[in-house]
Amino acid sequence: MTPTVGNQLLRQENQSAWDAIFQERQECLEWIDVLWKQAETFQNDPEPTDLLPWSNQQHWLPWLSKLMQDPKQCCHPNNDDNDDIPPSFVSPGVSVDSTIPSSLASQNGNGAMVLRPMVERELEELESNGCILNGNTRLYWLIPVKISSNVQATVACLRQYVRQTNFGGMVVLVWPTTTGTINSNPREPSPPPGLHNNVLVGNGVICHLDACVCQNGTLSNTYIASRATILNCGQFTASSWSPHHLQDIDVGPESNGGRPLVDVTPQDTLPDIVQQLTGRTTATNGNEDKATNATQWNVVGRYVQVRQTTTVHNVFLHGSSRTDDKDDTPTAARILSAAAVDHAVVFPTATIGSACHVSHVALQWQASAQEASHVTHALLMECSHVGPHAHVHHSVVGPDAALARGECHASVLGPCFAAHHQSLVISQFAWLGRCNVGYGANVGSNHTGRAPDQECIAGEGIFWGLSTVIVYPVNLSRAHYSLVAAGTKLVPQQISLPFSLVLNHNSPGSSQNEIVPGWILTRTPYTLARCQIKYQTRQKAQHHAHYTQWPLLDRRAVLWQCYKARHFLQILPARQQSNQTEHTSALTHKQNGKKSHEKIWYNDDSAGTADATTQKYLGKCLLSDSARQKAIIAYTDCLHRSALLALLSWLEEFFGKQGRDEKKEEDEEDLIKSLKLPSEAEQLEMESELQQREDAPEWPDTPWDSDAQHTWNFQKFVLVKEFELGDYAESGHVARAAMANLLHERLQKLEQHYVAAVIKSKHRDDKRGATVIPDYNNGSHVLVATTENDEQQQDKVIRHVQQEAQLCRARAEKVIALLHPDKRLS
Repeated sequence: MTPTVGNQLLRQENQSAWDAIFQERQECLEWIDVLWKQAETFQNDPEPTDLLPWSNQQHWLPWLSKLMQDPKQCCHPNNDDNDDIPPSFVSPGVSVDSTIPSSLASQNGNGAMVLRPMVERELEELESNGCILNGNTRLYWLIPVKISSNVQATVACLRQYVRQTNFGGMVVLVWPTTTGTINSNPREPSPPPGLHNNVLVGNGVICHLDACVCQNGTLSNTYIASRATILNCGQFTASSWSPHHLQDIDVGPESNGGRPLVDVTPQDTLPDIVQQLTGRTTATNGNEDKATNATQWNVVGRYVQVRQTTTVHNVFLHGSSRTDDKDDTPTAARILSAAAVDHAVVFPTATIGSACHVSHVALQWQASAQEASHVTHALLMECSHVGPHAHVHHSVVGPDAALARGECHASVLGPCFAAHHQSLVISQFAWLGRCNVGYGANVGSNHTGRAPDQECIAGEGIFWGLSTVIVYPVNLSRAHYSLVAAGTKLVPQQISLPFSLVLNHNSPGSSQNEIVPGWILTRTPYTLARCQIKYQTRQKAQHHAHYTQWPLLDRRAVLWQCYKARHFLQILPARQQSNQTEHTSALTHKQNGKKSHEKIWYNDDSAGTADATTQKYLGKCLLSDSARQKAIIAYTDCLHRSALLALLSWLEEFFGKQGRDEKKEEDEEDLIKSLKLPSEAEQLEMESELQQREDAPEWPDTPWDSDAQHTWNFQKFVLVKEFELGDYAESGHVARAAMANLLHERLQKLEQHYVAAVIKSKHRDDKRGATVIPDYNNGSHVLVATTENDEQQQDKVIRHVQQEAQLCRARAEKVIALLHPDKRLS
């Protein structure tokens, strides 16, 4: 599947939300173009003969372009000095035919509006309210036409909404459309709406009077929408910037090159980032677009809250069309007690929290930076969280990812990436996500003192254990769901054996690591079962769900790597012997002063003759022959179970379409024909991939560029190669019997073995805990061993695995009855 086409299809499901969030900013950029064109027009022609049509909803601030020229031209020329403005004041050139767009104003519109300067009576009212008007102050109303000449009403409005505020430069006050407090949440109370006790408001401020702008320092070049809150802030300023593009995010090597992402937008997804990073497609927006999409305004949308923040510069804070939910959950962007925010685009429901320093950052829906975190040049995707005390620089943090306390530099992190503890992540490409970084892990050691010019590629579900030291370069892109054990120093290498354990080798004088392939499958399948549940519950990013919710195991890239790893392990002894007879060495270990049995080890550096293929799969790791044999069995069971479960699902669908009550003898062969097993040529083509030399490393396959059909095609290949299902193609009756036998014998045995292995791995922890921890079995831990009466107290992972096995048995029994009525599950 072509990545570009695939991403376009995947993104269609959530396109409306992405389009809406982009359109808010895009309309602002279009308005800026109109602004400057109008400025040039008014310079050459002082009479406003061709104004922007106010009814055009495509321009969400059209009135601002007129305002920024010379607001005096909006007034009737004979009424500049009159207190009482007659109805004839409203000229066709300045009236509006519709309300301000709902993304900025209240739902209760005011109808047609007019822009006019404040008259002397109104200015006197402001001064009597404790306001100071500097010499260059120009104050204007954006006010409904029906009350534009009612000075008594406007004076009463100013008396209520504007107090103790200094004005300078040009300021536009928009007539309020709602009343009452903005935020009813008692934990975050808001003062009454209006402008109160501000040091200086000027140099281009447009403020709805039903917003709350109180007790601030300097505000300039800022649009403040209806029901927004700016409270107890210091400087709130803007200069030329682009809210549509982030500045370059430099990922990869931190010096001597790097991989700059030059076209990152706030609404990018992981497929967009990976496309640009891997060079599979060209960027869709260039530098020319950036040059024309500049603005000099901050935008504070409806119901946005900015509180107790020292410095705010160049921000676009997306608002909401409604207030808080019934449970007081905010629906607009928030900046709460931050230290400094500069060049930030914040989506609705996203938050920048206390004491944070944020610069050149975009936060998508429900993303957050919290508690003294420093975030610069970063894209935080939906539901990602940074903090407390995290440092994230030049990184892309994927949906549902979490970084706390540690440091992350020059990295691309995928969905559900978790670094909850003090740790270091540098130059890591882990866009497949679901990784975990343990406390004290140093993933990015500059081990030689040279420039930090190396990087790491992590596969899906990699676990960096406690206090690991990862010496770059490292490539685990095809070692999916592998675990680097606590305290391991991983030397530079590439490993391509999935579900493995990598640890320090305990042989005296050995500098190599040791690998146990398939260890997760054999020793701790509870981990995988728990992950399947965990990722289903932790994936909250709705706008990314169309490409992040791929299955943990049943996808082609993982299964194919298991198949290739098994093939490599099967031929490894012969490969070693063909390279050098003495290459296989025997290492003797002593335990408790007694000589143990000898082990056969592969990939011993002392021989120095490992070929490129061996180094690709084993890296610099030693592999024992006993671990090799166990891994072959583990990979085989994994492939068989996946293929047979897929066959069961396909048969259910097949019989559902055919109809159980319509059995005809001439339809016996329809089943095998509909299955469309791979031909001999297709089998040979797939097998030939095993023999291909892969001298150059490649980027990992991306789940969003594949689909269920790709996986099913490979699973059918496994059915043919492992169970010889293709041999029955000539006889539909025999094929049905063979399938029934596979579901009856092999699948049920695999399911029983899987459930037993999951229970055993958890029971091992319980047994060890009970011998070490007091009162371990007295309710403080959820145990495996239960009876039917203890179901509510049973471990939820164990319960889920057992329920799935029971469901599989019931499904298989129904299908077997249709395939072969004489066959029954015992």
